[in-house]
Parts: sequence; C-alpha cells; structure tokens
Amino acid sequence: ILFIYSDIKAGNILVDADGHICIGDLGMVVKEGHRNSTLNRLHISGTPCYMAPEAITHKHCHCQSDIWSLGITAMELYKGTPPLARFDNEEILQYTVHEEAPSLNSYSDAFPRDPSSSFDAWIHGVLRKDMKERYPIGRVLTHRWLLQAEEGREALVRLLQSIPDLPVLESVEELNPWTEDPNACMQDISWDFSLPPVKAISTSD
Repeated sequence: ILFIYSDIKAGNILVDADGHICIGDLGMVVKEGHRNSTLNRLHISGTPCYMAPEAITHKHCHCQSDIWSLGITAMELYKGTPPLARFDNEEILQYTVHEEAPSLNSYSDAFPRDPSSSFDAWIHGVLRKDMKERYPIGRVLTHRWLLQAEEGREALVRLLQSIPDLPVLESVEELNPWTEDPNACMQDISWDFSLPPVKAISTSD
C-alpha cells in the first residue's frame, strides 16, 4: 500500500538526537488513488510553495507528488526559503502549473553558494514537471548525493548535541502561565512572518 503525505516541507520534518528523520503532521495523508473525488474538485491539499503541478490541477493523486515536494524542501534547507516564497499563494499555484520548474537558478545572488554537481543533478531529477519523468523513490534514495549524506548526518548530530535541553516543567501552570487570564498571552505580542526578498524566476533559457 502506498500513501501520499501531501504536505512535505521543512516545517513538518522532525529530527531526533541521533539525526534520524521523522515526519510530523499526518493530517493530509491519503492512500494513493483513494482521495475523495469531490474533495479533489473543491479543495487543494498542501502548502502552495511545495505542491507539485499535478497536485494543483488534480490530474493525479500520486506519491510522485511527494517527490516534488521533497525537492522544494531540499532547496529551502539549502537556500533558506522555497524558490517561489516571494509570491502570494495564487501566483505560486499559477507559476507552478504554467511555468518551468523551479531550480537553484531561481534564487537571487544575495547569498551565493555553489551547490555540488550531485545535489544539482538530484534537484533536476526530482523537480520535473511531468511526474512520469520525475525520479521514482528508488532512484531518489540511491542517488549519489544521498549516498554521500553520512558526513552531513555526523555534522547534524554534533549540532543537535550542542543545543541545551528544554527545562522540565513541574506543573501545568508552568506550561500555561496564563491560566487565569487566557487573553494575557496575546498582549504586547507580535510576529513578523515576512520572508527575505527572492528574485522573480526567469523563464528564459
């Protein structure tokens, strides 16, 4: 049985102290080929920046869509943001369906880094508009870029070991200090979710 996760992105990836990767937030997982057809027509499941073209147009309900999302996530982890992050949701959906696939050339040169040839080739293989041409999972996992990833795991474990543990809470009140006034937690608090600017993707060769 194959399952489609439908929302692979950096925010849903968990890492334990030994560098093992886990996936969280399983609310949109479906069995391949069994997504409700009415739901398909009325609702887009996923986060726009990471969605494959066929997931947006509802032409297919396929695990290959997760391969596309994995490629976008890899670029996000490498560059800091998804390649289409500067656009609003509707623009992202339209661009993903009608324009060329994102690549590492989609970013500005504000923070230039030269990717390895193996990483660049892996990205090109998993981000193909036609899902039949996209790398299947077997090729994704046996690609030379991932076979070289053990050094990265060791660096990740060292980083995780340098992060101090969270303090142990002794009571529920410590977990929720606003028990007496639930609205107190919203006073004088603001968040800035803006993303750094990313150059518009060129559609020229």
